[in-house]
Amino acid sequence: MLGRGYSKQLLGKSLEALRQQNILMIYLEVETENRTAIGLYQSLGFAPVKLLKDYYQPTRDGLKMKLNLVA
Repeated sequence: MLGRGYSKQLLGKSLEALRQQNILMIYLEVETENRTAIGLYQSLGFAPVKLLKDYYQPTRDGLKMKLNLVA
């Protein structure tokens, strides 16, 4: 089931619903080791904002990302 684009479709629909509600920006946090998720978020337009040292556990960093929803 991996690689079929279901996650991207679902997130895309969710982001569109947020745009329709006039939400201007969205933030998320993801573990830095989760390269698949980071790639997905970047493909949707999310940009890295800040490295979150030891965010999940000691030695497990997070990455804060944001997406501007204004077209």
